[in-house]
Parts: sequence; structure tokens; C-alpha cells
Amino acid sequence: MKRNPGSNVARIVAVALALAAPVGWVSAIGAAPKCYSSRYQVNSSTGEVHDAATGLTWQQSVDPMSYTWDAAKMHCSGTWRLPSLTELQTIVDDTKKTPPLVDNVFTGTPSTVFWTSSLIAGSSISAWLVDFGNGALYSGGVTGTSRVRCVR
Repeated sequence: MKRNPGSNVARIVAVALALAAPVGWVSAIGAAPKCYSSRYQVNSSTGEVHDAATGLTWQQSVDPMSYTWDAAKMHCSGTWRLPSLTELQTIVDDTKKTPPLVDNVFTGTPSTVFWTSSLIAGSSISAWLVDFGNGALYSGGVTGTSRVRCVR
């Protein structure tokens, strides 16, 4: 059976187009597991929220103060720590239509930016921030001030 060389080209073009098709918004770390009713367990006596999907435990409410990056790390010292960019992104709920884009178990979360422990690659003066108002990521100078949610 003689093959038509044009059919191979058509097949290659079809595969290339399929691979290049837009797939929508993609997170840098991939989507967090969808929120299901038992994902978060709240311990109201300690003010902690355990995330069954990641194994992390979060402070349920946040301090009303804003901190520089170094002060934020100190604020979360002891048994707590400042979350990494990847960790903080796991509690962003991008299925919500209105801010704050975080599950309702995280009471009093303002629609603003929160520090992560992750410095911008190659920088000692800028770190990543996660915005719970729109789910976006930003870089910020470590001498600026932002909000904090600690994790362990």
C-alpha cells in the first residue's frame, strides 16, 4: 500500500493544533483540590483550620496589622511559620464569584495581599504575595507592609 506523504503532514498539523489549543487559565502550581465539605476541619477552641487536602494547619483568622516581610516571618515564628507561595495558593478559592477568594472557614479574611516566605528568584529584596481579592500573584519589596496568615 502506497502512502500519501500529504496525509502525514495533515496528521502532524492536526496534532500540533490540538496541542497548541488554549486550555484556559492555568495556575503556576496547578489547581488546588476542589473544596469539598470535609476538606477543612475547624478547631474553634484553638482558632486553627486543618486542611485535609494538604495536611497543613492554618490560623483561622488573621492579625489586623500589616507587617514588613522580616516582621511577618517573626510574627509567624515558634510553632507557626510564614507559608510558601505554593502553600498559600492552596487556600485560594478561584471558584468564588466575590472576594475574598478563600473558603468561609477563614473568617475575617480581607480582600488584600498576603506575604509568602518565597523570595523572587535571584532577589533578596522582593518576595511573592498572594491577593485574596482577585487570586493574583504579585511581587513586593520586603520593606513594604502586607497582611499575614501563618501555617504549620
